[in-house]
Amino acid sequence: MRARTLFIFVLLLVSALALGQGAQQNVARWKGAIQNGRLTLTAKIDKGWHVYSTIEVPDGPFPTSVKATGLTLGKPIEEKGVKNEEDPNFGKVVGFWADKAEMSMPVTGAKGEVEVMYQACNDKSCLPPVTAKVSVEGGSDSAPVTGTTGSSSDKGPLLPFFLTAIAAGFVALLTPCVFPMIPITVSVFSKQTGGKPVPRAVAFCLGIIATFTILGLATSILFSANGLQNLANNPWLNLFLGVLFVVLALSLFGVYEFTLPSRFANKVTTDGKGGFVGPVLMGLVFSLTSFTCTMPFVGTLLVGAAQGERIYPIVGMLGFSTAFSLPFFLLALFPTAMAKMPKSGGWLSTVKASMGFLEIAAAVKFFSTFDLAFSLGWLTKPVFLAIWVALAAMTAAYLLGWLRLPTVPDGKPGPLRLAFGAGAAFVTVWLLGGLNDRPLKDLDAFLPPDPYPSAPGTTGTKVAIEEGWHPAYESALAEAKAKGKNVFIDFTGIYCTNCRYMERNVFPEDRVKSKFDGFVLAKLYTDRPNNPDDQKYQQLKMDLTGTVANPVYAIVTPDGQLIAKHEYERDVDAFAEFLKKGLPASAVAKQ
Repeated sequence: MRARTLFIFVLLLVSALALGQGAQQNVARWKGAIQNGRLTLTAKIDKGWHVYSTIEVPDGPFPTSVKATGLTLGKPIEEKGVKNEEDPNFGKVVGFWADKAEMSMPVTGAKGEVEVMYQACNDKSCLPPVTAKVSVEGGSDSAPVTGTTGSSSDKGPLLPFFLTAIAAGFVALLTPCVFPMIPITVSVFSKQTGGKPVPRAVAFCLGIIATFTILGLATSILFSANGLQNLANNPWLNLFLGVLFVVLALSLFGVYEFTLPSRFANKVTTDGKGGFVGPVLMGLVFSLTSFTCTMPFVGTLLVGAAQGERIYPIVGMLGFSTAFSLPFFLLALFPTAMAKMPKSGGWLSTVKASMGFLEIAAAVKFFSTFDLAFSLGWLTKPVFLAIWVALAAMTAAYLLGWLRLPTVPDGKPGPLRLAFGAGAAFVTVWLLGGLNDRPLKDLDAFLPPDPYPSAPGTTGTKVAIEEGWHPAYESALAEAKAKGKNVFIDFTGIYCTNCRYMERNVFPEDRVKSKFDGFVLAKLYTDRPNNPDDQKYQQLKMDLTGTVANPVYAIVTPDGQLIAKHEYERDVDAFAEFLKKGLPASAVAKQ
């Protein structure tokens, strides 16, 4: 009964959040026309909202920008009706349109599609930048197509989108950020006895779904899509989580018995009146620890939510989080089943102690995020890997019976334990190869960037150029002009796990590396909120690619004009084909 009540509450709250966004939908409706060699764009802006001009203000809003397909746009851009007043959202004087926006520019061509990227704010809050697509033809206005996500008719049937979201949820289970939650789930539920296991597992599953959906939509409304990534990458939050994982690991090692305060314990279990609070709190931790890996999909949904696209973000988030939480429903049942098995004895203690080593390995990842945020340089890639090698070796020694934990009554190793010990020894040897710069495939996503990123306020130019990568966009364009090459831009992040995978497993491939020789290479970090360069390159990424997710790749001319863009995928052949778009035909023919 209580599970059904919580489910209804979740649906009502999500619906209320979505309906609250209804006023944000279609804030600006754009139209365009070509007459006498000029493109004129106009927009009707909802009352109470304003759209910013094309003039960029340092540390201000996203300026409006215009791109075209099938047309060649010229300069200057002439704006009409722009007001210059102090904006309470940014605390400085900015130019903006209210009620109606109008701008015009020279154009060559009679028919094409124009993309207008703009940001809209009211006196209290701002929406994330959005791209409006406008089909234009000489001598006539055409109906606008608003937003990169499109309307319901643009997205296609709802069911395929829902199935795609479910598939993405299952794929996200394979990302490295999810693994630390497995021992936590087993540990917490193994300490809960009494009551029916199925309702407890259902409550835990609903807690994850509710947290992903409610926290995701609420954070997107309040802080924009980037707010989720900033929250997951907050150094103090990661320090807290790292310490928490160490505390849990010591409990698994039997150093002490981890018990909750009596009032809180009543809420974590299903026996008290607040039985659903525990699963929701666990779902909150789950969400924070996994946003780093799931951001490419979740971020896309939340951008749509913040723009007022109500149905698809809700359906997508529900489908994604349901699939994402399903295996943890089984994990929540598993400890209860183990507890009912006769003579659990030492083998269960062995399992828990082994998970303790995994907890400490996960804690190192959180400490690494804290280290990267302040550029401390303590947990570089070699140090990080050395710690993991030591933990893997200790796990192997423990399972093989060579290392004893005085607080764990685990008994004599049996055949199954010895087999797992041999597996841990193999992992130790495999990780040692990583210290010799051998790719570790998916595990590379855990590791810090190599070389270690420069501190905020410095450029790290010497290191980057020695490796063939420019850390600054301007220097890359200057070299491109001098050499007559295009620029390949890797928009990356110090916290980005998928970035690490691409840099360690796709970039070194011969069919990719050989094509890099035809470019000037730039590696631009975009995810340090207090670094001015990162914020500048985040804006550049939005201008060129229209996305906030990392990683994303762009090829531009020496003048900074976009040739092609490519979002994250692990297909080496597809990435190599993308690179061909920026190479001269003669260079492609030689390869």
